[in-house]
Amino acid sequence: MKRLLPLLLAFVFMASWVVLAYGYFQHSIVERWQKAQELEKKGMTKDALAQYRDLAQYLGQINWLKSQFNEEYSAAQIAQLRLLYQTGSYDKVIDLADSCSKEKLSDPGAVYFWSGNALIQRGATEIAPEDAFPWFHRAMAQFQKGLEEDVGKHWNIKYNYELVRTVIEQATKNKDEKPQQILRRKEERIEKDVKKVAG
Repeated sequence: MKRLLPLLLAFVFMASWVVLAYGYFQHSIVERWQKAQELEKKGMTKDALAQYRDLAQYLGQINWLKSQFNEEYSAAQIAQLRLLYQTGSYDKVIDLADSCSKEKLSDPGAVYFWSGNALIQRGATEIAPEDAFPWFHRAMAQFQKGLEEDVGKHWNIKYNYELVRTVIEQATKNKDEKPQQILRRKEERIEKDVKKVAG
């Protein structure tokens, strides 16, 4: 019994230390997440982006942390993709999404969604159709991967996949028309339909 007591005390000490460490990390993560969300709500996009990036780096530095807080890590990465897209940093979205697609995030569909959207925007900026087509094809491939990974959470992946597929088909049939022109017309039609429904 005397030999068992030191082992029992050591076990209690270690268990207490693990619980305290976990609580500390959890509190720190929640605090960082809340700060990022507050900054985003205030319209401080750059600061919110930096906060989400810091949170992802904080969690990503230790494998144990990343696996224990995978939801939070994934959400921070996806928030970065969304904000980078909103600020027009399409190349950064593409690069970050490429990096995220190699990880086991809790919502891979969202990664492919933002990547596909950024690729569409890059294609839309090209002047020559032959320069635009590769971007649109890459976007369609990203949406396709998103559909394969998605568990029915994102209807917009399917919508964007069909939109890009239609744009590519129509631009291929009508050689005089650029994919960007077809895309703009479709977007304008959608905006009119939304206004009709809303008005």
